[in-house]
Amino acid sequence: MQTLNMLSSQEVQVFLKKTIFAQLDATLIEKLLPLLERYSVSRGEVIRKIGEESGSLILVEKGKFTASDADHSVLATYGVGDCIGPLSVLFSGAQLLETQAAEESVILTIDGGSLRMLEFSEPHLMLQIFRCIRLYASPKFHAAEQLMLQLYQS
Repeated sequence: MQTLNMLSSQEVQVFLKKTIFAQLDATLIEKLLPLLERYSVSRGEVIRKIGEESGSLILVEKGKFTASDADHSVLATYGVGDCIGPLSVLFSGAQLLETQAAEESVILTIDGGSLRMLEFSEPHLMLQIFRCIRLYASPKFHAAEQLMLQLYQS
């Protein structure tokens, strides 16, 4: 990964309104901006490896990623506006999937440690971020639960 210059504040705000952070108002997004880092990712580059710890939240600004299990079966794809690893900022642990760039991509990341520090410095913002993560993850959990039920009933 190569570090890129950050977008302008206005460009980031427009982009974040299309992501997991769509519910945040402009004032809260402004407080989140200093935590963001921007990277280019080459096609085929792995950004998360199975077994490694990862506490970062990743937003796909441009490009496409796949998440695969140890057998290299693609279990998920991520595109522009998608969030990779929203729960990893809340719960530490080893990655179960490998996430790889399917094409040249650009990502914005937020380090989980920096995000968790907001609990003390900006508790209202952290509460809103938790709410955004819950709203983003809930439908995905429901879909995964339905898939598991179908598999077990087969």
